[in-house]
Amino acid sequence: MAITYRNIKGVEITAEEYDESLRWLYNALTALQTTTPPTTLSDAWSIGGMDVRAYATNYPILNTFYTAVEKTVTHAASDGTYAREDAVVADINGDISIIQGAAGAVVIPPTVDENLYYLIRRLLIPANATSPVDPNTEEGITAVLPLYSETGTVAGGETDVTPSAATIVINSPNSPIAETVSIEATNVQKLDEIIFQFSALQNIASYTDFRFKLQLKAALETNRNWFVRFYKEGNLVASKTFLHNQYGFNAQNLNLQHISIPKADLAIPNDEFDKVKILFYHNLNTIPGYWIDDVEIIKGFVPVDNTTTNIIPNNTRIIFKSLTSADNTQLVVGDSVHGWIEDKFVYDAIYLGGNPELAASYNILGQR
Repeated sequence: MAITYRNIKGVEITAEEYDESLRWLYNALTALQTTTPPTTLSDAWSIGGMDVRAYATNYPILNTFYTAVEKTVTHAASDGTYAREDAVVADINGDISIIQGAAGAVVIPPTVDENLYYLIRRLLIPANATSPVDPNTEEGITAVLPLYSETGTVAGGETDVTPSAATIVINSPNSPIAETVSIEATNVQKLDEIIFQFSALQNIASYTDFRFKLQLKAALETNRNWFVRFYKEGNLVASKTFLHNQYGFNAQNLNLQHISIPKADLAIPNDEFDKVKILFYHNLNTIPGYWIDDVEIIKGFVPVDNTTTNIIPNNTRIIFKSLTSADNTQLVVGDSVHGWIEDKFVYDAIYLGGNPELAASYNILGQR
């Protein structure tokens, strides 16, 4: 009995064509399984007054990834009587802006249309405030411990920055990064490093992240490590390595990158050090090089983790507190809810009071 082969449209094909279609399907499925989605990194932090600095890289909107370069945005002045909540967002044009909320006795977060915007951070503007605060802790303007930004000198609170070899130039004016100068490395050997020396011991117990800006001159090997080493009084006390697709680093990307390492991952004993070294350990005689700028340790706002996907089971909800509460187990007026209400999935549903099981108890801002 002869075997008849047909394609997906029902058209008869030969055995060779059938085998070729199977090979194509196998290769396509293999590519899907091995493709790593880009790492999303975003942050917003106060730089004084109502000004906020923010960026977002590889952020998804409707399954398309965008990047917004670092930018300063400014919150409107606070209300004299009531607090409000604003949202720092990135859009489909790669721009960053603020969606302003309405001040009121009940703080209701502004609507963020996920078809147009990617939420970087929500910030609370208390009544009569001169700067934003974190809506969960109602604390703190972000503070920065600078290792290097422009001049790289002890004066001004920065470290004394020196290279281990002539291949690295401190304060190079040849920077493609939007700064006056940066640290430029050219034809770098594998042990060439940048050294940041403080004049006194530093304690970073209240800080949250180590980060710097990076731009490569050429693509690098994806299986080689960056090293960030911390020293105390001449002794190595902590060493962190990271590869391609970790902490915001992409070895094939020649655009500006934001490297951000949570302090907890650094594991620095007692959070004390007085010297830091950065180097890229490769397997070649030399690599074309890179630029580095704005090396700093930051505290205050903890970057939002936008890389984790949570599955919300049916008939359950996730509650986002609008204000700090001694009892975070209770739903209170003004809280934002994602989840299932009356057999419909809703997001950013603001609780107005009443039975939390009923849609009438919410200002339904979105549903699926």
